[in-house]
Amino acid sequence: MSVLSSMDAFFLIINAKLEVPQTILAAYPSLNQKLLLTTIPLIPKDDKLIWKVSHDGSLTFKDAYMFHAANHSQIINWAKAIWNNVIPPSKSFLVWRLLHDKLPPDDNLIKRGCQFSSMCSLCGTSQETSYHVFIDCPFAYNIWYWLGSILNLNCNSISFLDIIRISDRN
Repeated sequence: MSVLSSMDAFFLIINAKLEVPQTILAAYPSLNQKLLLTTIPLIPKDDKLIWKVSHDGSLTFKDAYMFHAANHSQIINWAKAIWNNVIPPSKSFLVWRLLHDKLPPDDNLIKRGCQFSSMCSLCGTSQETSYHVFIDCPFAYNIWYWLGSILNLNCNSISFLDIIRISDRN
């Protein structure tokens, strides 16, 4: 057994067995159970990282992508409505940015540290936000009212997702 003095936190392998100082085992009682499950090779080998999700333990970009997609995928109902051959990509990208709050109206610029007073350039009465510019502004309201009258829809209380639902109708 070796003497540990000030290096009390180090683990030692003695006779192919992991020796842990009692002070560490006392501080972390569950550690002993985990150590019993640890296999120490009889011959010295270099350590290597193992990606448990792959078949051979190696990590490839494809494996990482598939793992991420399987565990973090979202069901996006509106994606096919905005990304299709009929809508120009620039307009689809504008809607995508709108739905992900990535447009630069004044409120987003202020959140990012820009310092200025905000005013809607269309109506001049409210702070410029994405919701105000596209939905709540009297200018936008008139456009939605006009569009609703053409499509025979009630567009009085509309949201961004309502717009997607309207566009997705047959």
